[in-house]
Amino acid sequence: RKNKMGYANQTVVDFQHGKAYAGSVNKQKPYSINSKVNTSSDDIPYGMGVVADGVNGVKPVIGTETNLSTYQGMAIRDYGHVTVQADVDAYSQGQNVGVCIMGEVDCLIIEDVSFGDAVFLRIGSTGRGMYCNAVGGGVTAGIEIVGAKFIESGIAGTVVKATFNLG
Repeated sequence: RKNKMGYANQTVVDFQHGKAYAGSVNKQKPYSINSKVNTSSDDIPYGMGVVADGVNGVKPVIGTETNLSTYQGMAIRDYGHVTVQADVDAYSQGQNVGVCIMGEVDCLIIEDVSFGDAVFLRIGSTGRGMYCNAVGGGVTAGIEIVGAKFIESGIAGTVVKATFNLG
């Protein structure tokens, strides 16, 4: 079909993207984000839990955590963030890290979860820094994030919505 000028009209606009991306924040709901610095030589992937490293620093979960006293929140996806490596969705050493402490976020899960399940931070070596719905033990050990809930069901290795409020 052509318009009055003789040019074809565009009749379909289509853009495909994933349902959710790890570390995305629902900005239509109240949320709170702190700015920290990755002080570790390890990258911090979007959507992963981070722990304190000094006053203004954060680092990936290292597995020695026994409670949430050092847990800072989730490294959020920052669409204005330039990664050092083009195909890596992570914060490199020395880069500012947006850390969500309250809000509705998309988190990467290491095991199947159901709507309403409590959220746990995985500290065991299998999926360390990801989120799960049980305490587990050994390589699957997790620490409950008090008050956090999954608001979607999902299967291991996918991204689901959860609510957090660390204060």
